Amino acid sequence: MCVEGTGMQPCHSVLQHNLSEKAERFLQGNLEESVKKCQVLLEELNKPLETGIRQRKYSKPGGHNIFKTEMQNLIVSYQQHPGKGMKANEVLKKFLDEKEKIETTILQTDQSLTENEKMMAAQKAQSEAIEREKKIVEEKNWRLQETMEAEKRSQELQLAMIQEKNEQDRNTLIEENKWLIEEKMKEKDNMMKEGMKKQCEMLEYEIQQLKRQQEEAKGSFLGNVISGILPGVFSRFVKKIF
Repeated sequence: MCVEGTGMQPCHSVLQHNLSEKAERFLQGNLEESVKKCQVLLEELNKPLETGIRQRKYSKPGGHNIFKTEMQNLIVSYQQHPGKGMKANEVLKKFLDEKEKIETTILQTDQSLTENEKMMAAQKAQSEAIEREKKIVEEKNWRLQETMEAEKRSQELQLAMIQEKNEQDRNTLIEENKWLIEEKMKEKDNMMKEGMKKQCEMLEYEIQQLKRQQEEAKGSFLGNVISGILPGVFSRFVKKIF
């Protein structure tokens, strides 16, 4: 304690010391208050980031860019907030240093997911290409099947027409042979009456030949005609397919 009459110099030194201590305590209090204010402010601003981390908001392709953008927004909001005090930059630096490890982890996850996404995209493109090729093959097969069925219908129609024509020709031939046989038999009867034995034998031979042709026409005429025509039809059909 400074007492009057003891000298000015010692008293002045004591007062100066006391003022320095008070100023230091005041400054220290302000610094501590600044740290608390800044920490509370950062804790409040950091809540959306913490929520995003818990919800794996940044664990996807492009998540690192989202995290960086939100961190920049946080820094801007922090810097614009008034009354932070002298420790504002120091507290912010410490906060950012703590977030650096989290950001590195998010970046690594992002890169890994991006590679996986590229791989999945390549696999998807390959699957789509295979599917397109499959559809092309199916369409070709369908068109080939349609062509084959159309050829089959055409062949069946041609065969039906051939059968109808052959049936008409066969009936005509049978009728003509029948008429010719009857005429030959009449001629034979007349020759027998006239005693022309040799001529009758010749006519009989001709009649038998006509009858044999008649039977052959009934049984084999249609088959012979079809076998002579259809190979060409089948040949054209096979060439169109192959």
